[in-house]
This record gives sequence, structure tokens and C-alpha cells, in this order.
Amino acid sequence: MMASLVLFDLDLELDLASVYKNAKDTIAYLEDLIKSIDNRVLGGEVIPGLQVVQKRGNRYITPPGERYLASILGEDKFYKTIKKPLTLTELSNEMTQSEIDELEKEGYISRKEGSLKVEVIKK
Repeated sequence: MMASLVLFDLDLELDLASVYKNAKDTIAYLEDLIKSIDNRVLGGEVIPGLQVVQKRGNRYITPPGERYLASILGEDKFYKTIKKPLTLTELSNEMTQSEIDELEKEGYISRKEGSLKVEVIKK
């Protein structure tokens, strides 16, 4: 038997901060519950109504396929080179922190604004 879900208009609640925190806590609990059940079933436990199924796999080019395709398409067309700059973590292995700070002051390194998020004020 399937349980029915009753929804209330939570926007009418007076303490929306409390509703928000409780909802986040409930979501975290349910995610943990799902993860636990998944692990049990994948570990071999039989739970009525649940089964393990094989997800669709991804295709990939095998090493012999790489050699064959490079020979018919040409290496320049088959193999692509991507020019990527160092990450800031990699750059910190090449330069001192003061050098990196100087680059930031000069505008060669910038910081993106973090996205906004809602947080419950601790009482």
C-alpha cells in the first residue's frame, strides 16, 4: 500500500526559518535513509519491492580502436590537444603566495563572487 502525502501551505507558517531548517534536516535524513537502503540491497539483502538492476553503461574507444581510428582519420583529426591554464592550486606549487597575491592586486588573478545561499541564524 502506498502512503499518501499531505501537503500544507508552509508559506502561511509564522516561523519560516524553523520550517526551513526542519525541511533541510528532513532532506538530509531521507538522503541518509536512501543511501542506507541502497547499500543494504546492493550488498545482497533482499527487501521486498526492491531489486538490483544494471544501469546502462557508457561506450568507449578501446586501445585497438584508437589505433584503427587514428590510422583512418589521421592522428591530427583523431587526437585533440586541449590547451588549459594551470589551476590556482597548481600555480601555488610554482609561485609563492606573495607572488600570487601581487598578481591578484595587478588584476591578473580575480575572484568570482560566491553564489548566495540561505542560512538559518543560530539563536
